[in-house]
Amino acid sequence: MKFIAIAGYVVLSVLSAGTAHAGETLSKPILPPPEYDYYYPGGFDVFTVPTHSELVRMCGEEHEPFPSCSGKDPDGRCIILALPRDEMLALGYVYDDVKRHEFAHCNGLILA
Repeated sequence: MKFIAIAGYVVLSVLSAGTAHAGETLSKPILPPPEYDYYYPGGFDVFTVPTHSELVRMCGEEHEPFPSCSGKDPDGRCIILALPRDEMLALGYVYDDVKRHEFAHCNGLILA
């Protein structure tokens, strides 16, 4: 009976997590709804912010628990500010999943 419960937990964990790459752990479930999950068509730039406190300063307090934020510049490009990959992993996030999440915001996703 323990095996079934553990197997079920593993399956649910894998289904609810993002995609991990070699050497990365599974990400927290942050992937956007399918209608927003595509590369932003207006182009994008990703800038690494060295510390979490600097990210909060640049993005605002509402981003405190999250490793990135995004917005559009005056030319309509998607600008993503993000912690380094190893910092993301330490917080439980995978870089590619975070990038997809931020693309979704540039594609119009608004979270309450």
